[in-house]
Amino acid sequence: MSKIIYLDNEYINRDEGDLIVVLGNFDGFHVGHMSLFEEALKIKEETGGVTSAVIFDASPAQILHHKSLRYITPLNDKVGRLEQMGIDVIYIVHMTLEFLKQTKDEFLDFLNYSLHPIAIVVGEDYSFGDKAEGKVADLKSVFGDTLHVMTLIRNENGEKYSTQAIVKLLEEGKIEEANKCLIYPYAVVGKVIAGRQNGRTIGFPTANLELAADYVIPKRGVYTGEVALENGDVYPSIINIGTNPTVNDDNNIRIEAYLDGYDGNLYEHYVQVSFLTYIRDERKFASLDDLKKQLESDIQLVR
Repeated sequence: MSKIIYLDNEYINRDEGDLIVVLGNFDGFHVGHMSLFEEALKIKEETGGVTSAVIFDASPAQILHHKSLRYITPLNDKVGRLEQMGIDVIYIVHMTLEFLKQTKDEFLDFLNYSLHPIAIVVGEDYSFGDKAEGKVADLKSVFGDTLHVMTLIRNENGEKYSTQAIVKLLEEGKIEEANKCLIYPYAVVGKVIAGRQNGRTIGFPTANLELAADYVIPKRGVYTGEVALENGDVYPSIINIGTNPTVNDDNNIRIEAYLDGYDGNLYEHYVQVSFLTYIRDERKFASLDDLKKQLESDIQLVR
């Protein structure tokens, strides 16, 4: 279990041990990010140090432009992923305008005098400080050989892995390509709430999700996937994102999943829904019987 420490703008001298600090913007842990954490874990083996990551509780765009954003990995999920990777300490910095406006030298002082790391790991395109004025060269000037700069990892087309590219793939329904970029299948977490129970009337009861955070919503349509319950059980599933036009006459986008083999009540429980493949577009069927036949066909894909 990682140690989670919240930091505000009043930086104080920390003493979590010989820190190996990973820096970056980790919305979605993609292949490029993984190389940073692999390097940090390698340094830990060599030095006996303490791995750590500095993350933020909000996006700069939210603070600067008051934008409502959707995330591949909201804060709670980000913490969970870091814990799964075995990161010892997670620093969560409270994002404020004051923090964003600090100079590169002020940020360097924070790293040097608050965290006093024995090693820092960044990607070669890392930047920091007001208007991203701080560059890797500035880190090098302060931390010297304790700075580990990782070369950007690129895909077969020579393009660097990026959050923006993954968001585009998700919104286009290219879930398999998105998952190849990530180090895990794309997933959302939500609470199961009562729906209209139309699925139950045709033998396919579904778990209707109220999302726990502002996730990036993949393209509307039908997916294969998995649903993990609070007790750790995982069920192969068919997931629908859309309005369910056969049985609904509104335009509200819903996420619901049919858990193959599950027989129970999930209301008010939290589940994690992972997307594996895109099957087809959502469409309106002429009758509930036609919808049932299609669902019977769809479910064979996860059996």
